[in-house]
Amino acid sequence: MSDNSQATQTPQNVPPPALKADDQDSLFLLSLAAAAVGFFLLLLALGIYIIVSSAEPNAQIPDWFEKRNWILALGTGLFVLGVGLQINRIWDFLYRRRSLFALNVVLMSVLAIGLTVLIDYVTSRHFHEFDWTRHSVYSISDESVQVAKSIDKNVRIYLIFEGNDADTVSKLVDHYRSKNARFEVITIDPVLDREKLRSAVKELGLEPRSMEDLLGAIVQVGYYDTKDGVSVWHTDRSKKLSKSDFFEQSFDPQSGGRGAAKFKGEQALTNALIEVSEEKKAKLYFLQGHGELDMEGRGQGDDHQCGDLTRQLRGKNYDVQALNILDRQQRDIPEDASVVVIAGPQKAFDPQEVGALETYLKNGGKLLAFIGETYKEDTNEWRPLGIEPLFKKYNIEVENKQVQGLVRALNPDGQVVLALRPGCVCDQYDPTFKVTQPLTGLRAAFGYARSLKALTENPHAKATEIVKTNPKAPFYEISDPNNPEPDLKTEKKPIPLVVASEQKIEGKPGDKEKVTRLVVAGDATFSSNYLLEQGVNEPLIQNSIAWLVGQERFSKEAVKEGDYHLELPAGLAYLFQLIACPGVPFLTIIAGIAVSLLRRR
Repeated sequence: MSDNSQATQTPQNVPPPALKADDQDSLFLLSLAAAAVGFFLLLLALGIYIIVSSAEPNAQIPDWFEKRNWILALGTGLFVLGVGLQINRIWDFLYRRRSLFALNVVLMSVLAIGLTVLIDYVTSRHFHEFDWTRHSVYSISDESVQVAKSIDKNVRIYLIFEGNDADTVSKLVDHYRSKNARFEVITIDPVLDREKLRSAVKELGLEPRSMEDLLGAIVQVGYYDTKDGVSVWHTDRSKKLSKSDFFEQSFDPQSGGRGAAKFKGEQALTNALIEVSEEKKAKLYFLQGHGELDMEGRGQGDDHQCGDLTRQLRGKNYDVQALNILDRQQRDIPEDASVVVIAGPQKAFDPQEVGALETYLKNGGKLLAFIGETYKEDTNEWRPLGIEPLFKKYNIEVENKQVQGLVRALNPDGQVVLALRPGCVCDQYDPTFKVTQPLTGLRAAFGYARSLKALTENPHAKATEIVKTNPKAPFYEISDPNNPEPDLKTEKKPIPLVVASEQKIEGKPGDKEKVTRLVVAGDATFSSNYLLEQGVNEPLIQNSIAWLVGQERFSKEAVKEGDYHLELPAGLAYLFQLIACPGVPFLTIIAGIAVSLLRRR
């Protein structure tokens, strides 16, 4: 019975014949070769994908790069085949104790390398820096951030710098590029990239007389036009910045040579971006003839000059001009006026001037007025300027009340007492109004100020008190500066210092809608050279002009020359060098010795 059962055993129960040793070696070598070729093809496909994804829009790519999907599929197949044919031998090898330790080391190394590559890839795609300095000296200003975000066109920036200058400017431009994906940066080293430089000079139409003429940046706004699979760049507007626009070399009087270089690249680049991104310059007319602030005066700390403001405005692509209405034949406001600015008048306006301003506003004009206090101590009265009724038509009342604050002072006996002084600090802003929305939590400083009030008499005009004093702060409205005691006894309340008004102008059907806008501040010195850089005075004025013109560019911090630093102080840089080497290697050795001693116990 047993013999018959063995004789009738089915073929499927017979084990397959084992491979000979030579055949096993041949199969192992074949599998190893397939896996190696597959792994190489996978790396090649990965490299092609990285090159293609990071290539410039108009870059020439080899035709065989289009077959990267086939290379990826072939590499995957060969690698899986090579590993699959030797899966049993691999499995047996992995089960050995020594192999497990070796595999653990390999896996940890691969994970560490992979994590490093992943972090590097993510940070290169999503650039961000953390600036923990008190005054944010390693970051671009909020104004630069808002300018970069507001550009809705393609921007191309050529950077032609040598050595460390190239790294400095490139790092600055990275901040802008991280805020807007439309930015494209082309960096050219004039020494190492000669061919690329010649191509750029020809494309940009440059005619340099020397290498020094080439150094700098070219900021362009335009678009790409694709024809026959090739992208061609078309420039709408362009701005050339020289090396001196980025680096200002000072003079050292002691040595008679060059002093420390001042980096002012952020201001130059931000202003260039504003210029090329705007199709038309807005024209600002500063009224003259009434004792206004000197619009060209650059005296440092002078409260009767506002040359610093007009210089900043010209840098922001505004066309700033002086205007005396009575000198014009028509006694009117020019038709190309984007905004009329009244900066601290001391004399009354002629009725013809008031009429010209009224006509201008009725046709959708824009007005920015800094109306300071006009109190005369000798006569104990307020001098009218003649334009107060015009403001009132748009629900803005200029009050005859001086704003003063209690400060600590020394009396003739040398004792510290509380005394009233003109001026105030405001930190209460309308959080819904575009001009003041970014300024929340910050302070604006006012000098010889008077209070304002928003009215509701005109149902068509909407007036908003956008800047006020804090009701808890020791600031008061003083009707009679010679006798302030009665006003000190009144209940404290927020004091409005800036009021904005808007009124839509009804036109004929089909006509473009016109809007009249006014921003009136109860102080002129806050725009002067004396107080312009105090608190958020400059952003407040720039935001007001942007709102009047209709620009969507509101910030809490203006660009300042030399504010942006890209290099660590020498002492701090030396400390970081010590930490990196020998600090970190030394700590690693100490940690290894400590672990070794603990394991021996």
